[in-house]
Amino acid sequence: MRITTKNFKIKSKNCKNKSIMPNLCNNFLVVHGQDSELDAVAEIFKAHKERRDTGLETEPPRWEIDSIERDDIILMVSGPSAWVPPHDMLKEISSKHSVSIRLEYDEIGVCFAGHTYYENGKDFNFCLQFYEYFFFNNLDEFQVQLETLVMTMKKDCTFEDVKQIMLRDWENTPDHASLLDMEEMFNTAKERLSN
Repeated sequence: MRITTKNFKIKSKNCKNKSIMPNLCNNFLVVHGQDSELDAVAEIFKAHKERRDTGLETEPPRWEIDSIERDDIILMVSGPSAWVPPHDMLKEISSKHSVSIRLEYDEIGVCFAGHTYYENGKDFNFCLQFYEYFFFNNLDEFQVQLETLVMTMKKDCTFEDVKQIMLRDWENTPDHASLLDMEEMFNTAKERLSN
């Protein structure tokens, strides 16, 4: 099974702490490892959630853990942090425990999204502008974010208006076919919102 943000019960638009924390960075992580390692890592997250000493040297930015779920082979954790993902904490956990961690994150206020893998104290990060990341990595979430953007704009907004906002700061210029796909998604969003 491929793990994506769809596997989590709490999605970015449903975070219950949204009104409490500024510039929410939504975090969804999956930890793989042996049972004993997963149990130890779950205890670290539970301690952090309850604001107890985690035994780690680094503490993340303020992180409101909403959900900790465990099954036989994985541990899933989700919740918003302030401004940035809790990279230092996850890197340290991967250096002290034989686990691999995949973090998916998004922060619409500062307009970035990405994913990071942590293993043996090393991290491999892939971060792009918010809309660019979802366009190339999760079209369903891109459609949701596009509809949200269209809802916040004037009723007579055009694809060109939306495109100016969405494509600002992209690292990779979309090709003609991608722009046509975006325009079709925009038209679908406009039609859905007009009903």
